[in-house]
Amino acid sequence: MNRFRIRRCLPAIALATLALGMPERAFADRIVRSRSEAISLLGVTNGTTLAMANLYTACAFVAANEYVDARFQAELTNNLPGTVGLGRAIFRNDTGLAVTRPVMDNITRDMHHKVIVGSGIDDRVAVDGTYCYALKVWAVSSYSGVYGGNLNVEKGYGELILIVRQK
Repeated sequence: MNRFRIRRCLPAIALATLALGMPERAFADRIVRSRSEAISLLGVTNGTTLAMANLYTACAFVAANEYVDARFQAELTNNLPGTVGLGRAIFRNDTGLAVTRPVMDNITRDMHHKVIVGSGIDDRVAVDGTYCYALKVWAVSSYSGVYGGNLNVEKGYGELILIVRQK
């Protein structure tokens, strides 16, 4: 009889242990994915201005005692007659601050396809709330006949992933 009562109390004891915060990682990470490309073409400028475009956007609830591990992958294709510089970074929409360092590299005519990947940590969340992140991309070229053209965004090959974790 006593064993039966103890077994019935075990779930309550486990919940009380979690509520008191005894295990350091009582709750699993939360994952949010955006796999829907917002654009299919990325315009190429001549470099005097940057035309940043949101490729993916994802939002997640983040508590002040958590951080966001943001990761991305995308594929773009250069069908233009010259080299194009491709830039990218993840930005947090409410502050406009970059979560990853903005970087650029080239897609040559010979390369044709370019897969971009990256990741960054946002540990600057001070207040509980829903935060949105965007993978922004931009393209520049000084080649005549290239700027004014477009890079193709390959559908179904990329995503933006937000992993919310406890600090």
